[in-house]
Amino acid sequence: MDVMNAQGSGRMAAATGARAEGSARPARAITSEGSAPLLGDGRVSLRKANANDRELIWEWTFSSDLRALMRPMRVVLYKDYERWLFLRLADRQTPLWVIEEAGARSGVVLIDRHDKQALPRLSMVVSPRQRGRGLGRRALALLCAQWQHPLIAEAFADNLAAVRSLEAAGFGRANERRHDGKVICTYLWSP
Repeated sequence: MDVMNAQGSGRMAAATGARAEGSARPARAITSEGSAPLLGDGRVSLRKANANDRELIWEWTFSSDLRALMRPMRVVLYKDYERWLFLRLADRQTPLWVIEEAGARSGVVLIDRHDKQALPRLSMVVSPRQRGRGLGRRALALLCAQWQHPLIAEAFADNLAAVRSLEAAGFGRANERRHDGKVICTYLWSP
């Protein structure tokens, strides 16, 4: 899958590849910088990601179920991921938000705007422990309620949670293609 979504893999993961089994990452303490939510519905909110989110974003992005979906499979060292993340955090053209539920970090949303010829691409991943409860759907609804530009997203056709989340947020299926024997659906959203 080319886009992170509520229940699947994504562009952030595909762009960086996959962490090899047993590759070490340094232990780091994570503390909250207290970033105020950008968007919220009282229980679920989106706030700008910061450097203190790096360990959790790594864990979510490189969870074993998401790595299994990535093609081609390649090793990504933590230092390379960290360099990529810090570039993203500094880039105002590529918003990166953390999904919070009742104040707990629960996922990440990225809008990739680097290809000036294409629509911005939505990527999202939810913590494996938080999946299956509609969190991704609520985060997408919040994002779409505030975002003022068309978006594109992709999901494997058999990833029903992602498909349902995209469709519930108003994304329409534009086309589909086959990749490695799987059907990938492209969705479009416009305000």
